[in-house]
Amino acid sequence: MTTHIEFWVYPQCMGSAVTGMADLLHIANAMAQAGHTTPREALFSWSLHSMDGQAVQSSSGLRLNCDGRIGIGPQPDLVLLPGLFVGNGMRAFRSARQQLQPLHSLLRERHAESCLIAAHCSAAFVLADAGLLNQRKATVPWWLEHQFHQEFPDTTLQVADMLVSDEGLLTTGAATAYLQLAHHLILQFGGAELAAQLASTLLIDAQRQSQLPYVQTQQHYPVDNVPEDALIQRARLWLTRHQRQPFSLAALAQHLAVSERTVIRRFSQLLNTTPGKYAQMLKLEVARRLLQQTDLSLDEIALRIGYQDSSAFRRLFRRSYDCSPSAWRHRCDTKV
Repeated sequence: MTTHIEFWVYPQCMGSAVTGMADLLHIANAMAQAGHTTPREALFSWSLHSMDGQAVQSSSGLRLNCDGRIGIGPQPDLVLLPGLFVGNGMRAFRSARQQLQPLHSLLRERHAESCLIAAHCSAAFVLADAGLLNQRKATVPWWLEHQFHQEFPDTTLQVADMLVSDEGLLTTGAATAYLQLAHHLILQFGGAELAAQLASTLLIDAQRQSQLPYVQTQQHYPVDNVPEDALIQRARLWLTRHQRQPFSLAALAQHLAVSERTVIRRFSQLLNTTPGKYAQMLKLEVARRLLQQTDLSLDEIALRIGYQDSSAFRRLFRRSYDCSPSAWRHRCDTKV
């Protein structure tokens, strides 16, 4: 039986999630046919659909011709949402998501009808905007973890994972994770032998299941594509120099020579977080670097970031990254 996949495409989507995935499905079909003298039913078929049925220009300028409008025609076996480009800043990213609001009800309908839905890269935000990730597990590109958590705290993020499946909803890590998604689908619908053959032939690392080895110690915040505020720069420098001490909003405001209310407002406007949470993030970034690059004990690492009680540090780390510090260190030992 042929598994049909609908690519829902829209302006500023990432073309690789469509063209790259289609190439992999095409190769899987050819491999499944190889060795058979009579034609066999294709393992996969696919089509491209947009909101108006017209061609769409991807974020890189690639023109994606479409087969029809989204929501018209028989229900597919799987809907794939390509990620939206985030490089133009969070303001542009939010605007692009708002343009997709007409899809939210249809996504909910498709999911209720047991259609699988796969969200590639930043498209997890689209699923969350539609309310489909409430009280469910998901992953996102590691550098969007903070932004996602701020917007959708009711979703259990498993950002360490490259791919997460929960009740018919698939989410992936960053752009090239479509390779893992394709392997997952071929394994599910074509079997282990075909999936292994495809992975071997196309150099897909099917064992690459974690984003942790790729996480950088400096978190990225694609705020609004404007020069960073001078107050935020000074605040980060001060917080970095005082990571061994407990966070104090009063002390930070005094150093910046502004009111506590001003500090809170500026962090909310520019980073969509609070000063305390930002200070905590900086401390955890140092902890992650020390776990990756040193053999320091957890007690020593906790002290270096201002936690006298290492058990409190362990709880915070697990709550933030859905794994223990020891598990993080073990996973990062496999870095390629």
